[in-house]
Amino acid sequence: GPPSRRQPVFTEPVTWFKVQRKGTTLATWYSRDGKDWQLAREFDAFAGEELKVGVYAVNTSAKELTVTFEELKVTKE
Repeated sequence: GPPSRRQPVFTEPVTWFKVQRKGTTLATWYSRDGKDWQLAREFDAFAGEELKVGVYAVNTSAKELTVTFEELKVTKE
């Protein structure tokens, strides 16, 4: 089905994220402590071999948002 528009709200100063690909399925995960992972979203993405990844942040409030990404890794398992 279509991906959900409902997303978790992150208020902690640090949040971990990961993306996992299995075949044509992508799953996005988040953790507030780096140990306990929660599935955010899972969807059928594509049928190709190549996957391009990147990071970004979205701010839907009128307040200023400062975002820092650290320890970015891409691994093949």
